[in-house]
Amino acid sequence: MPRRTAARIFLLLLGVLLLAGETAQADLPSRAPGSNKAGGIMRVRPRRDLRFGTVIAGIPTSIPWSSSSAGRWFIQGLPGAEVTLDFVNLPSYLQNGSRQLPISFAVDDAAYAFGPHSGNATTFDPNTGTTVRLNPRNGHLTVWIGGTVSPPQTQQPGDYIADITLEVVYTGN
Repeated sequence: MPRRTAARIFLLLLGVLLLAGETAQADLPSRAPGSNKAGGIMRVRPRRDLRFGTVIAGIPTSIPWSSSSAGRWFIQGLPGAEVTLDFVNLPSYLQNGSRQLPISFAVDDAAYAFGPHSGNATTFDPNTGTTVRLNPRNGHLTVWIGGTVSPPQTQQPGDYIADITLEVVYTGN
């Protein structure tokens, strides 16, 4: 049975008035689908943080996955390989010290596509994840995530942040 290889990449979820964080990269050995030998490298790179910008107390703000403010990852692996996309531990709140800002993710707040553009993207529920094959020609996949913050009328101003973790795992199929 092929060993599962996973790449976990953190994307900084940005709340109110925060600038983009640094880019991280994970290069992990992988196994070719249906084989017992190492098949290559999986690269998962965050390309853009999810940013809500200025949020007004008492008014929910949504960022769709297709927005230029949505979070975005670029994945490169074995062409045609099947992978699972799982947002592990999606936050319920953004934090600013002990203060919290509620955040939620709807069933269509995430999407993936074979290329860097969202024109032919397929939406999926970030709360449950999905299984997909990487581009059969070049092994590329782009993943986006949006969400909604719902500040109460009494929300204190400030920069609120949390991490979103995207786990990408070869299934062996």
